[in-house]
Amino acid sequence: IFKRTIPKEIIFKSFAIMLISVSTLITGILALAYFDPTPMNRFDFLSSTFEAFSALGTVGLSMGYTHKLTMGGKIVIIFLMYIGRVGPLTLLLGLRYGSKKKMIQYAEENVMLG
Repeated sequence: IFKRTIPKEIIFKSFAIMLISVSTLITGILALAYFDPTPMNRFDFLSSTFEAFSALGTVGLSMGYTHKLTMGGKIVIIFLMYIGRVGPLTLLLGLRYGSKKKMIQYAEENVMLG
């Protein structure tokens, strides 16, 4: 792009972030559908999708649907907001390496001799 080369590692990380974000978003929408059916067991797809996108993007916008959520729906929104703030890849890497014994690796330094 613009006579520059983007390393494959950056491309793979961007695809990983996109895949994790989309799967988190779909999971959040389905969780909202499970926890918060509207009256007559109808699921308001547009409002729930907007709330999930807004929460994951930490935008702060709402369609006036948030105050109608049950406790389970509010917990889903809180979870999406947390993931959106921390970052999906950072959260997964933290969960992956958080429980293992941490290995310390010091920076390498060249020392002038002679």
